[in-house]
Amino acid sequence: MLGVKAEIIDTYDVVSEEVAREMVRGACRLFGTDYAIASTGYAGPSGGTESIPVGTIWIACGSVDNMKTKCLTGDLGRVQNVERATTEALKLMLDFLLKESVRNDPAKDYYLA
Repeated sequence: MLGVKAEIIDTYDVVSEEVAREMVRGACRLFGTDYAIASTGYAGPSGGTESIPVGTIWIACGSVDNMKTKCLTGDLGRVQNVERATTEALKLMLDFLLKESVRNDPAKDYYLA
C-alpha cells in the first residue's frame, strides 16, 4: 500500500530504518500530505528474530525529503511496547515540526528553549 519495494525489505529486513523511511515517503505520496509518521517493529509477544528481537521498533517521521528516525529496543511487553512507540513517535514528530518551523523562520527559535 505504501510502495515499499521488496528489494528494500529483502536487503534490510521489514523491521529497519530504511523500511520506516520508505513508509513515510509512501504515506506522504499516498495521502498527499506534507508530513507522515511510520513505524515498523516487533511489539510482541512473538515475531522477533535473533538479530531483531521483540521490542525493536523503528520510527520515522517527516517529509519525503527530510525526516528523523529513532530505534526503540527492549521488550516491555506488547501493550507497553506499543504505548512507548506511539509516545516516542509523537515526540519525534513534534521535535521535527518545531525544528522545521525554526528552519523556515529563525526568529522562532525561542520555542526550542
